[in-house]
Amino acid sequence: MIQLTKISAFLLLITLIYSCEYNLTKENFVEIDPPSDMQYVDLQLLPEDDTISIFQETTLTYNLQTNGSTVLYGTITFQDKTWDFYSKSGSFTIDPKQFDAGIDTLKLAFYLNSGTGSIADLSGMEGYLLQMEWIVIADGRPAPTITPTKRINDDGLLVIEWPEYDLYNFASYEISSTSSNRSTNRIITDPSHNFYVDSFYVGGNFSVRVSCRLQNDHAWGEILRFYEEPPQPSVEEIGLDSLRVSWNKSAYKAKYRLTLKNSSTPLYFPSTEDTVCVIPQIGFGNWTNFQLCTKSQYEEDWADLSYACDITSYKEYYLGTRLIGANWPEFGYNFNDKVLYSNEYDHMKCFDIDTWSLIHSADVNQISYGGLYSCPTNSSKVAATTKDELYVFNDQKLENPTVITYKTYGAYSVDHFLLTDNDRVAIAYNNMYKLFDVNTQQLLLTLDISDYPVYSKWACITTSQNGKYMCIVTNNGLKMYDVGTGEFDEFFSDLRNYRSAYFNPIHPDRLYLTLNEKAGIEIRDPSSFTLIDEINIPAEMVIRNIDPETDNILVTDYKHLFVIDPGTHETLLKVPCDESKSWLYKNHLFTNTGYALDITNKIQ
Repeated sequence: MIQLTKISAFLLLITLIYSCEYNLTKENFVEIDPPSDMQYVDLQLLPEDDTISIFQETTLTYNLQTNGSTVLYGTITFQDKTWDFYSKSGSFTIDPKQFDAGIDTLKLAFYLNSGTGSIADLSGMEGYLLQMEWIVIADGRPAPTITPTKRINDDGLLVIEWPEYDLYNFASYEISSTSSNRSTNRIITDPSHNFYVDSFYVGGNFSVRVSCRLQNDHAWGEILRFYEEPPQPSVEEIGLDSLRVSWNKSAYKAKYRLTLKNSSTPLYFPSTEDTVCVIPQIGFGNWTNFQLCTKSQYEEDWADLSYACDITSYKEYYLGTRLIGANWPEFGYNFNDKVLYSNEYDHMKCFDIDTWSLIHSADVNQISYGGLYSCPTNSSKVAATTKDELYVFNDQKLENPTVITYKTYGAYSVDHFLLTDNDRVAIAYNNMYKLFDVNTQQLLLTLDISDYPVYSKWACITTSQNGKYMCIVTNNGLKMYDVGTGEFDEFFSDLRNYRSAYFNPIHPDRLYLTLNEKAGIEIRDPSSFTLIDEINIPAEMVIRNIDPETDNILVTDYKHLFVIDPGTHETLLKVPCDESKSWLYKNHLFTNTGYALDITNKIQ
């Protein structure tokens, strides 16, 4: 019943529509103008730069002034990422770590309604498309840790270099370097400038760190440390008169200054190639330390010795061998045992004369105060002086000495000391000459000397090895004494100007004399003072001693030592030496600075 009723109503409606047709007389729509070509729209993006740099997570803000238009839809695209927007203002964040580093384009596209009121406008099918683009430089990579390397360029300069980095957020390379005497800081703002030249480095220690600073990051670089040995001096003897000092050429563009210790006259070498010089021998008994200063040729010249060198190397030099390294040692020689005596501080020492090896030693109180040594030619005994006492040992074992006190006051130096072949000890000091008996330890004789030597006193008083004669010479003359009788018997004198006197230890009947105003060495018979022989040498020479092994005479002018053959009168050897005391034993030279020189193969 209900279904029938619905069908009847539908048929009735159709009948009414078709039976009531009406002719329209007006248009039923409104004519709408199309959208204008230009409409004021303002799109702002913060930051407002034409080129946007993004080196860390950055939030960008846009603000769209639409002049009444409605934002339908908007997109912002950077690389492969797109943000969707539906409002006139908003923000978005770019994290550069999530994008490829480089230069790219940020694109904004906004769709606005037209505002015409048309069905298309109202339905969103009509409107404006707003597009804008910005250049974006994005780099989110961290600062690299730089590892520098080094090389020497063709100009002889140190180059520190490192890899070049393509960094869009680069700010600077920060360089900190330290060498032997300077520290330097540098900043390089050109990323392609991946090196620097240190024109002052010529060797020694060096360390450098190259750090990288970005706009948003910083990384300390690895430290490069290295040491390059500077040129090292070496010394070569050219005979006994000259020294050849040389050094290896610097790998850098360098100049050199060579200085001897205690010398105020340095030698300068302006070229890297200048690496050798020949200088006079410094002299036997002397010690020096050659100082080679190496400096860059780009540095200022040395004004004086107070200016420090960039780098300094040293070479110690002395002629011969350093046998004693302390105090001012004297030396004595035992002809029978072929041994040498000296001391180092309070340690008395016995050496083999040929090898200089230590045989025995003993502690002797206060022997460091001017210890002197003397040996007879007919026994193994040795005598030594200390500040106030005499020690006589039977042999090189240095045991159970006979001790004699020769003075009880005063710090006077001993100028003459001799142990004779008949067990007498002669000693001279403070204007006195004394003679002791070793066996009884008694003082036998004392002589007050009115005309006591002033210059080279140790060379002006001498006693014969047989204990019979004593001679004193000064600028005022000579006096000869016979001391073998137990008395001081002056039996000869003259008024000549003498320089030195010395009895031959093996031949006590020969007295050797030199004068200040007359050339030559006079060899005389002490008993009669008759002339035996005369050796032609310059005046003012000082006789130091006679070698008991060879009979050769050692003389000095305090500039050189001369070894003279008494038989041929020839000068066998000339050695630069300015020391006051020296000795010749078995073709070995010794000085009171502790040095020894074997001249066996140097004698003509």
